[in-house]
Amino acid sequence: MGNKHQKPKNEIASQPHPQLTVHPFNELKLVDVPAASYKEFKDLVGCVMHFFENVTHCQCNKRKQRVLVITDRAFYCCSETGLIQRCHLVTDVKEILVGGKRELGLILNNSTDMLFEMPADKQQEVAFIIQSIQRAKKLPVAVVTEYTSSVPRERLNLKRPSCTNMEAVTKKDDLARSLQRITHDLQKKGMLNKDTHYSTLSAIVKEVELNRSRPGTTNIRRGRNSVIH
Repeated sequence: MGNKHQKPKNEIASQPHPQLTVHPFNELKLVDVPAASYKEFKDLVGCVMHFFENVTHCQCNKRKQRVLVITDRAFYCCSETGLIQRCHLVTDVKEILVGGKRELGLILNNSTDMLFEMPADKQQEVAFIIQSIQRAKKLPVAVVTEYTSSVPRERLNLKRPSCTNMEAVTKKDDLARSLQRITHDLQKKGMLNKDTHYSTLSAIVKEVELNRSRPGTTNIRRGRNSVIH
């Protein structure tokens, strides 16, 4: 007979990072896919993600409802059905334009720019996330320029880009690389097993907590080619 206080397995599995709530290196909070968007974005569940919000994307005199996703490497402008419309490296952002009418403009290196509409608190959050990631990577930090009214359109090149996928091929590939970077850095610090592959963030958290609970133990080996899910 099981413990009546024990959580069902499916409930435990639905919590991608139950203890790790911030990224260990850029110190940004980690967020999950909202329940309302789970079906369309289920491949993001349990991945390294700092921002997931519904926004309005303004381009070529058109306004479309989109979902803006920011990981520790890239940001994605997706349709509400989960299809990627644009994706760029966070490090490609060279200036952030914050308008007084819920507008947020991103001036990008080597690409057409982007303009979004979102609540004022989300404007500040996106700017903070982008700058924090750039700062953590020790790269030039985007300048934030604020306007009391709308973002001047002459500051932005909003033509439709010739290629919608600038760096990463899919959200899943990019987020897998994020997990690899976190794993590598924690293994270098002796907080994770060097011969083990971790496929989810929750597995990393469990192993870090396990190693931390063993006094004097910095590196535990489980054998080569092990896989922890």
